Amino acid sequence: RAERALELRRKLEDEARLVVVRAQNTAAMADARLETAQREEHDAGAQLVEVQAQGAPAWLIGWHRSWILKKSRETAICQQHAATAHGVVQQAATVLQDAHKKRRVLERLRERLAARHARESERQDLAHMNELAMTRYLVTATERKEQP
Repeated sequence: RAERALELRRKLEDEARLVVVRAQNTAAMADARLETAQREEHDAGAQLVEVQAQGAPAWLIGWHRSWILKKSRETAICQQHAATAHGVVQQAATVLQDAHKKRRVLERLRERLAARHARESERQDLAHMNELAMTRYLVTATERKEQP
């Protein structure tokens, strides 16, 4: 019964580990999207500077500013998604730590029980050896008394 409980704890820990890995992958993808959005926002700003340097008409400059605003909003959304993804990673890591602790508790309990069983077995073996030695001593002592 205890082995089944330990196996269940191992399974739960493995599942939690899988959730952490998936959450980390999702966070990595969110970070990559954020990086791309930041780069695009920066590039849009650089293009505006270039267009202004060429003496572009006002409507084109206004369009670029709107485009930069759109890119900055996309960047903000990507930052929120990345922050959320990293929060999920933290939660999954907490669940994994808890599952690991629970598994280790059962393993330590099993180890303590095995050690207690080994000590008890040694104690019984020693008691049997003492009883055997005492019996031999008594048999030998009785034989000596009977000899003339």
